[in-house]
Amino acid sequence: MTATTERVAFSSQVDEWPHSVFPTGWFQLGWLDDLQPGEVKPLRLFSRELVQFRTAGGDVHVLDAHCGHMGANIGHGGWVEGECVVCPFHGWQWGGDGINRYVPAEDRAIDRRRQRSWPVTVTNGIVWIWHDAQGREPQWQPHATQPEFGRDDYYPLKPHCTRHYPDAVARPQYLVENNSDVEHLRWVHGTKSPVRLVDQVEDGPYMETTISLTYGYGKKSTKFTPDGPVETFLLSSTQGVGANMVRYPLDGTITFYCCTPIDDKLAHLYQTLLVRREGGTGDEPSGLAGARVRELIAQFANDFPIWAHQIYITKSPLTRDEAKPMGTLRRWAKQFYA
Repeated sequence: MTATTERVAFSSQVDEWPHSVFPTGWFQLGWLDDLQPGEVKPLRLFSRELVQFRTAGGDVHVLDAHCGHMGANIGHGGWVEGECVVCPFHGWQWGGDGINRYVPAEDRAIDRRRQRSWPVTVTNGIVWIWHDAQGREPQWQPHATQPEFGRDDYYPLKPHCTRHYPDAVARPQYLVENNSDVEHLRWVHGTKSPVRLVDQVEDGPYMETTISLTYGYGKKSTKFTPDGPVETFLLSSTQGVGANMVRYPLDGTITFYCCTPIDDKLAHLYQTLLVRREGGTGDEPSGLAGARVRELIAQFANDFPIWAHQIYITKSPLTRDEAKPMGTLRRWAKQFYA
């Protein structure tokens, strides 16, 4: 019998991601309440080992982790003294600006080495770190602190209105592409209402997208729309590709969705919710507010399996409705890759 060769009828497509560097921009490092004064934590972000510390005065700093003296990782065993972080190997002290402040063996500071210091800032209780492949200083500011943050009529962020998903498989750009992809709302998030992209506005590193949809569509009454269907406009504000803020005007909720690269495969995913109180003084959202939090957390998680197995197709065969908004977003996003 003559052997035959079976032809392979299908071959998996190759990922066509066109960028070889991590994007420029502000990325979430965590929340301010996660790091107490005097605390030191090791980090791995952008395929680099970093150390995060909070000084006695409450300032948050990030440095390259390996001490410029003999290479010990300060994040593992280091501690804070005043406004400096101390290397556990020989006690060298480094300021938040990366400048050496004290060498015990010489009883003075020296200037032969300097740690790289990463720009860090805090808004809305979120700690942001700036990344730029060319080492440039910040070119813009992250989302400004919203008027709702810290108000008595909004729940505190911790412990019920934040979520952190470490070691997720995702690219930051995938999150912001969702803003322009209204059709995915039907398939991934179960939206029954007609969805319409109302506006898409570029402004340098910022982009704002407005989407129209109807809550309670097709129903006389729901827990969120007791008086019948309500058309609402979701406003997504994106700065860079690492952070996206969405306003839900129906109930005043604001959600931050953020993706921070660990390496070329993995990332930290973060969700922060500013949710209006339903009454009472407790910290845990209840009633409709509690239902809203659970819904938004569940909907964010619906995207994870898609991102984890998605490949990037540079010349996607987009439909007529997809072509303009997705083409605009991808062209806008190119500016963030040096």
